[in-house]
Amino acid sequence: MKIKCPSCQKVLNIPPEAAGKVVKCPCGKQLRAPAAPADPSPAPTPAAQTAADQNPFDDFPAPSSPATGFQPQAPQTPNPYASAPQAATSFRPAGSHGAAAAKVKPAAITLLIIISISMVLVVLDLLFRLLLGGALMAGGAGNMAPEDEFAMMISGVGGIIVGFVMLICGGIIIAGTIKMMKLQSYGLAMTACILSMIPILSPCCCLGLPIGIWGIVVLMDPNVKAAFT
Repeated sequence: MKIKCPSCQKVLNIPPEAAGKVVKCPCGKQLRAPAAPADPSPAPTPAAQTAADQNPFDDFPAPSSPATGFQPQAPQTPNPYASAPQAATSFRPAGSHGAAAAKVKPAAITLLIIISISMVLVVLDLLFRLLLGGALMAGGAGNMAPEDEFAMMISGVGGIIVGFVMLICGGIIIAGTIKMMKLQSYGLAMTACILSMIPILSPCCCLGLPIGIWGIVVLMDPNVKAAFT
C-alpha cells in the first residue's frame, strides 16, 4: 500500500499489516494509513456460473410423449411368412352361373351346328367356282358366246369374293358362339348373333335369322348378362 506524505510529498510504502495505524514519515510527520478495503467476493467460477444460469425446473425429466399419453411405436417389419392379401372378388350366387349356362347353350349349340354345315357348303362352292374359273381361262368354254363367257367370269369372281367374306364372318360367328357357351366375352357373343342374321354376310342364309334372334333374346336376359366374365 502506498501513501503520500502531505508535508514532504514523499511516497511511502506501507505494509498491509500497518493499514489503519499511525505511521511516521522520515520527515517527522505522523500519518494515519488508510484502512485496508474489505476483500471483494471471489469471482464465480465458470462451473458455478453455469449452475446459476440453469433453469431450476430442468431437474424434472421431459415428458416422453404428448399430453394424450400416446407412445410412439417403432415401425413394424412385414412378416415374410404372411400370406399375400387376396383381391376382392365380386359375390355371385352359386346357382347363377349354371342357370345362365343352361339358358345359353341351346341357342349357342344350334347356331354352332348351322354355321358349321354352312361353312362346309361355302368351301365347296368356292372350290367349284375356282375350278370353273380355271377352266374358262384355259379356253374350255367351247362354243360359248363371248358375252356369256364374260358374264360367267364376272359371276364367278363375285361369288368367290362373297364366299371369302362369308368365311371370315363365319369364323367370327364360330368364335363368338364358343365364347357364348363358356359365358365369356359378351360383346363377341352378341356380334356372332348379329352377324348370323345378315344373309349376305352369314353362311347360314335364312336359317341364321331366327337363331340369331333367339341368341340375342337369351343374351339380353339380365341374369345371363351378369354371368358373363
